[in-house]
Amino acid sequence: MRTVGCALALSLIFLNPANADPPLRSTAAQVIADASAADVFEVVPDTEHTAVRHTRSGLVCRLDPGNSNRIVFYPDAARGEDVGCESRSGAGETIKFIATRYTVEATLDAQVLITEDLIRRQFPDAQALPAATQTIGGVRTRTVQFMITRAGVPVYTRASMAVVGQWSYALRYTAGATDAAATARAERVSAALWNAMLNDLTARRS
Repeated sequence: MRTVGCALALSLIFLNPANADPPLRSTAAQVIADASAADVFEVVPDTEHTAVRHTRSGLVCRLDPGNSNRIVFYPDAARGEDVGCESRSGAGETIKFIATRYTVEATLDAQVLITEDLIRRQFPDAQALPAATQTIGGVRTRTVQFMITRAGVPVYTRASMAVVGQWSYALRYTAGATDAAATARAERVSAALWNAMLNDLTARRS
């Protein structure tokens, strides 16, 4: 598995297109156009965020319009079957939502093991924080989180995963965490982002 910031609202709702802010719709359309992704992404009405939906998987990315935002196509899969939304803040916070389709149903345990191995290979000094298993909107999810070091600076990084049918969904989140308060804040923000994404997903499926 291949493996948006803080201004994202902690609660997300589906909005009537008439209530969407036109500049944000325009910004969302531009994000799609920049990636030549109109065949697999669509604009989602939102009054606060640059919001796009991957039509095949149902993944909704609600991005902070103040961040650097982009859609990513990963090359080792058919077009539209391994995609992500990446959002980077000026403060060094990075958020990635990923949707990957498998030809057979992927297992959550396998996704967790692969992701954890990738993190440890990339950051040999990674120190594990408590992992978690949850059910959100009827979907079983797993989260692993670590403290790593970048250029001598402590950084919090999280990977959360869920599998629904042939689609695997993931959040990768990193943010500076120079003290306990910053680490706790990063945990809260990333948890809210993950919950909101899954709530979007399950609301659309129900």
